[in-house]
This record gives sequence, C-alpha cells and structure tokens, in this order.
Amino acid sequence: MESPLITVITVSYNAASSIEQTIISVINQTYPHIEYIIIDGGSTDNTVDIIKKYADKISYWVSEPDKGIYDAMNKGIKIAAGKYTLFMNVNDTFYASSSIAEVCNLMEKYDSQHDAYYGNVAVSNEYGLYIMKPGPLELIERKMIFSHQSVFIRTSLLKKYLFDLRYRFAADYNQLSILYLSGHSFCYVDITVALTPTDSGATYENYVSSTKEHFLILKRRGENIFWAERKTLFLRWLVRSVKTIVPNFLLCPLLRRLARYKII
Repeated sequence: MESPLITVITVSYNAASSIEQTIISVINQTYPHIEYIIIDGGSTDNTVDIIKKYADKISYWVSEPDKGIYDAMNKGIKIAAGKYTLFMNVNDTFYASSSIAEVCNLMEKYDSQHDAYYGNVAVSNEYGLYIMKPGPLELIERKMIFSHQSVFIRTSLLKKYLFDLRYRFAADYNQLSILYLSGHSFCYVDITVALTPTDSGATYENYVSSTKEHFLILKRRGENIFWAERKTLFLRWLVRSVKTIVPNFLLCPLLRRLARYKII
C-alpha cells in the first residue's frame, strides 16, 4: 500500500511563547509524507515572525481573524489534502520524532480500512509525567475517551462533519462522537502520539465550561444528564478544595492517580 499523505493542522493566536516547539516537533517527524498547515487568528505578538522563520517547511499558513479555535480548525480542514488529518495545537508536541511513522506503519497493516486511528498521549503536570491510554471506545457516546491530539481522522469525513461552531469548548467531542454514532470505524493503536502539558490550576474555569457544554451536547441528543453533570462538577470542586488544605507531600501520590482520570 502506498504511504498516505498525513495532514497536520496547528491553530494559533498570540502563541509566541509556545508555537516554536510545536512547529519543530512537526517538521522533525521522520515520516516523509506530511502536509503541514498553520492557521493563525491574526496574532498581535511575534507569532507570525516565528511562523515565517519556518515557512519553507510549512505547506500552507495564514494569519487572519477568525471566530475562535474551531473556526480556525475548520479553515484548515477545508484546504487539507491528506488522507488523514491530525490536530497538533500550540503548547503540544509529538511524543517522538517517529510518532507519525509508527502510526502509519499500523495503518498499512490495516490497509487504511479504518476511518480514525487513535493512540495514547503523554501528559505532564505538577504531579509528574504519565501515559494516558484511552478508555473503552463505546464510552465515547457519553464522554471524550482519548486526546484530540492523538487521533488521525479520515480527511474526507472531517470535511463532511466540520466542527459545530455553537460549541466553544467541546466541539471536538461533538464531532468525534457523531462520527462514532454514524457508524464510522475507529481503531486503537498502542502508540504514544503526543505530549501535552496540563496546568490544572489555569484551566479550571475552562474545564467547568467544557463540562457544561459537553452535557449540553448529550442533552440535545435526548440523554438524561441531570445527576451526571452535577456529580462530575462536584467531584472536580471537591478535589480542588482538598488541594488547598492538605499538605502537598501528602497529596501528590493521590493526585497522580486522579490526574489519570482527568478529575484534577
């Protein structure tokens, strides 16, 4: 089977402090057939200067105003030419220079018969570095079971199911769950694809907004989510409250475990 073209899309806005490491991790991939697209939202810092520095290694880039991260992703999807597409956003990197090559080797094994290939993600935060493996695929009907940075999706399907811009935080879950519920095939590959740093303190408000939006998606599908939503938000609040009163050396072992389940 001929090696497929893989599109990698990075979206950015005022990301001068982090975009360079993302770009380097993409252009250093050993896999030779990569289309790299960067969609910048009209940055006012020196993000664009950094992009220009690597322009000869980027297939296409643009800097213009957009309606948010998912609008920028949709712009990238519309021009993507690869057989499969993966999103690698600023502050995230590939776990290894061979990450794409390893996944594509397994794609060849399956003759690219699946619509999405998803793997593991390495997460680093104040409690350490750990490999997060996805949950059972059928749970995607109710929750996000893998990292968006670890999934390669057939580009033709992304063009058909663009991100729903009604959602500011959970449009990725909405899209992926629709693909699954529509009968498209997902294949797990035991490869660590991406490395993502997580600052639990800085993202709490986004977590709450994302959780509420996630449950709104389920509600619109006719799911009864009243108690599930409240339980999820309560557990998050409880863990954060405990963190403020218990000494750090006592908390670390427990929090490392909880981090694996995205509770902190």
